[in-house]
Amino acid sequence: MKKILLLTFGLVSLVTTAQKTIVEEKFEKDNVPLSYNFLQKSNKLVIQKGKHVGVSTNREVHSLNSYDANGNKQALLNDGVLMNVSFSTFDNSFIASEYAAMKWSTDFKVYHENQVSNLINKEERTSLFNKDYSFSVVNTKGKSDIDMDKEDVFLQKYSFKDKKSVKIKLEKPSLNSINKAEYYKLKEINYKRIFRKDYFEFVTKIIKKDCKSATIFRTLYNYDGKIIKKMELQVSIDNPFTLTNNGGGNLKYVSQGNITVTMFDDQLSINNFIIDQQTDDIYLYGLYGKKGKESLNSDLTGYYVIKFDSSGKQIWQQSHDITDKQLNSFGNAGNLFVSSFLKNDKLNFIIYSEKYDEFLFYKDLNLSNGNEIKGNKITYKEDKVYTMMTGTRDFILSFYKIDKTKIRFDAFAIVYFDSNKKFKSYIDSIASSEKKIYLNTLSSKEGIWLIESDNETYYKVTYFTHE
Repeated sequence: MKKILLLTFGLVSLVTTAQKTIVEEKFEKDNVPLSYNFLQKSNKLVIQKGKHVGVSTNREVHSLNSYDANGNKQALLNDGVLMNVSFSTFDNSFIASEYAAMKWSTDFKVYHENQVSNLINKEERTSLFNKDYSFSVVNTKGKSDIDMDKEDVFLQKYSFKDKKSVKIKLEKPSLNSINKAEYYKLKEINYKRIFRKDYFEFVTKIIKKDCKSATIFRTLYNYDGKIIKKMELQVSIDNPFTLTNNGGGNLKYVSQGNITVTMFDDQLSINNFIIDQQTDDIYLYGLYGKKGKESLNSDLTGYYVIKFDSSGKQIWQQSHDITDKQLNSFGNAGNLFVSSFLKNDKLNFIIYSEKYDEFLFYKDLNLSNGNEIKGNKITYKEDKVYTMMTGTRDFILSFYKIDKTKIRFDAFAIVYFDSNKKFKSYIDSIASSEKKIYLNTLSSKEGIWLIESDNETYYKVTYFTHE
């Protein structure tokens, strides 16, 4: 029998210290940590616990507990027998299926506070949902692969209560005035769909033939399908844009012999942006290539970050060359990752590779003017894993090593190890372990979540404030 619990344990601390142990527990028979979920909007971490059954790769979830940055615990589920748990990015609801050892998916229920929905057909499951609806953007036939030039576009809302779908026809972004011949290899206009808590949007990018300037069009809709805002971001830099794996565009994966190569499916990967949820300021970032080249594939020479206010007006723009042989000669841009996130009054900008050359650059920029505060280059080695089934039952996966210890980092843990004194001091304190210790890190604007485990005997969550 499942019970939904909403009890809070522990004393509420008014001030989160620079470092705090959130939870530390040993593995128990048939009660081990299975996975975790980060609730970005509320800055909370959820630990899923349960057991592995026979040869099944499905994880049998018995309990869900959330923790805030002060260590306060909230039991979301107890005495469950579930699998495929996922949390909404819109509210505090989650969905889960009854455990079935030999099935990839089954029908599911929606859990919200002390309410549980009736059973819902697995075909209606999407990654975008709140307590009332699941959402998707589709064409007339209900398919998500849409030709924006030729097909009508709909917001499809499925009601968990009524078990009915409603299609709302959307007014498509209007770019009728665009003469494709005037822009860089613009055979078709591509769009990226982004879903946020209060709205969703279509993003496209039109690049001038010199590859040094572009217009980014954002069309924002509410979840009733009405356009609530249109915005144009004007971008102009001195060097040509370059394509990187930054999340701003769509990717495709092509098999070449025994390997799978990451390739770009459109031109949208010239850059990406993040939005400050408190101010609605926009931070657009990317890499640029060799001066004078009219191509999106020239040798990498530096990075840029541009800040816009909520209306799309530019506040500041910064660009910096990076003179480094590994970066400047990097030949497979699909395996070069670029990301950015906010931390207190700084923007953290990261470039890293996990194949061919293992290196990472990070830069901390001042939010008010974009000036570089600090940064570094770090090289590391990847702990190669070749066994196909390895990791299917591990709580944490991480593969990077930067010294001769048993610590295995993810990319962001490497950054904090170099830039946050409290974080480094803590890692140094566990570096003598005879067993491999795996680290995963999650970052909010307020602080850093460190999840560590040897995947055999214990797990621990520690919270650090940003420096």
